[in-house]
Amino acid sequence: MQARSSPDARIVAGAARLAQNEILHPETAFELGTEREHGGFHHVAMTTDEILDHLPHRYPFLLVDGVEEVVPGESIVGHKNVSANEPYMQGHFPGYPIMPGVLIVEALAQLCCVLAFKTSGKRPDDGALHYLAGLDDARFKRQVRPGDVLAMRGQILSRRRQLMKFECQAHVDDELACSVKLICVARERAS
Repeated sequence: MQARSSPDARIVAGAARLAQNEILHPETAFELGTEREHGGFHHVAMTTDEILDHLPHRYPFLLVDGVEEVVPGESIVGHKNVSANEPYMQGHFPGYPIMPGVLIVEALAQLCCVLAFKTSGKRPDDGALHYLAGLDDARFKRQVRPGDVLAMRGQILSRRRQLMKFECQAHVDDELACSVKLICVARERAS
């Protein structure tokens, strides 16, 4: 039986791997809060405050901890540090906590929401919201446990008026945990 490493060590190791594997391309890796031109596109890493400016979600339902790369109109790369302190871990499942698959999909949807806001140039403070309108081809390949870093990627497949379709993947330790196609719709917030 192989010993499981401590959650803190796994979070640090997982975050370090984000810049080393195919999820975050080495030629676009840079410091948080900076921008640079690459291949004709603007690549941006976002601080926590910038993420909060582009998402209406707040704790305990904020499921994006970091954004390493965003190319408006194209793709986004981010992560979620999975902790034993998450409210849902108490009951799913006692003694063997696992992140529910629907919350992995929600984390991917929130990440794509950031991309949608960056692409449109709007923010929740402007009265705009992006709602999850549908999903296709959801597959869950690996359990996500406390101490894991959920490395997420979303790419725009199509865009029509207020609808955007995304192809998304979530990995843990370079292993596919979830893949799904999401459809989001932009709407003005009701007063």
